Amino acid sequence: MNGSFEDELEFFSFLPSEFHLEVYTMITREMEASLGEEKPNTREKIDLIEAAIERNMLIFERFILRNILTFPESYVYERRLTAETLPPASEMKSALLSLSLHKETLFCAQDSLAHKRSLREKLEQRLTELSGISDLQGIVDGLKQLNLLVRSTREVKKKCITRTIPAKPVKRELEEEIRRRECSELERRFPIDILSHLEALVTSK
Repeated sequence: MNGSFEDELEFFSFLPSEFHLEVYTMITREMEASLGEEKPNTREKIDLIEAAIERNMLIFERFILRNILTFPESYVYERRLTAETLPPASEMKSALLSLSLHKETLFCAQDSLAHKRSLREKLEQRLTELSGISDLQGIVDGLKQLNLLVRSTREVKKKCITRTIPAKPVKRELEEEIRRRECSELERRFPIDILSHLEALVTSK
């Protein structure tokens, strides 16, 4: 088909005999957009209108269009003159490969930029959160003191467990038992490894 209408394609950049298809498509699209399908029986009305448009476009194609856009047999289509010459196929292939490489490089750069942008947003959000804390040094000092308290409590617990004194007074045994329970409760609420990790995390900010 392209071989038969090569001159027409070069002169018009499209086939005049197929121009009605574009017109029909545009009319149908605009009609459906304006009517919509909310009202009852709208789809049936659209089908009837489309059938009427198609019938009239067929008449336009068969009896009018070919007479409007028909040239005499002696008519010579003007060629588009240009001084440019096509490069060799090898050069075009090399140029296409180079273009593909540039596109891949651009895609990688875009991905890297998006990653850096996301990282910057996270850092800005973290900075905003930290800026709301008036004094981090007080928190660090409090964590250090609490850490030391837990460590000293653990040492006291170890001494209480390893100490073996025979015939302890009842009062002494009760005091040591209360102390052991207090140490266990303190360690349960504030594990020493969590305090150390939290202290290091806050200090590094």
